[in-house]
Amino acid sequence: MSDAPNNSPLVIGVVADTHVPDRRERVDPRLLAIFKKAGVSIILHAGDISTAEVLSDLRRVAPVTAVMGNRDFSIRGLPLIQKMNLLGVPLVLTHGHGGLLGYIAGKIVYLTRGYSFERYWRPLKRQFPKAQVIVFGHTHRVVNEVIDGCLFFNPGAAYECLENGQRPHVGLLTLYPNRRVDSQVIDLDSA
Repeated sequence: MSDAPNNSPLVIGVVADTHVPDRRERVDPRLLAIFKKAGVSIILHAGDISTAEVLSDLRRVAPVTAVMGNRDFSIRGLPLIQKMNLLGVPLVLTHGHGGLLGYIAGKIVYLTRGYSFERYWRPLKRQFPKAQVIVFGHTHRVVNEVIDGCLFFNPGAAYECLENGQRPHVGLLTLYPNRRVDSQVIDLDSA
């Protein structure tokens, strides 16, 4: 997908870490309602889908582009990275775990030093220096921050994440023909 019809804004639904059925029985219906109400043209799933039924549920709202997370070993055909150009905006979609070895190394660092956003944004920026938007998941923490001209966007987990006290969230990106990007994270408990 490269352009929205008639050069109008492109509204994108963003979700990560649905973890169905291992941490949530099914896709949260509030998530689907938010995407429908926003009129999203496409949904990006930043991994840890866990079961293909999640993608089927999301496709009832809009076409889905998804990447493989560290829990998606049973879903065939998912890439680790998707590079897109949407309305002239170079966008990268990744889970952010860095494959199996990256996941193991990151888990050790997380267990010994805790969470640090810097540990994620710096390697992502090095890996994708031309991206204007990098959408990722994995951390189960909301990130909506521009650093060095790049929007780092993580909607957080789509379920209530008890291990780090995060509530369920989804995101919306609105891309405009002039390459402007608006970003919003929505707390499902407040929607």
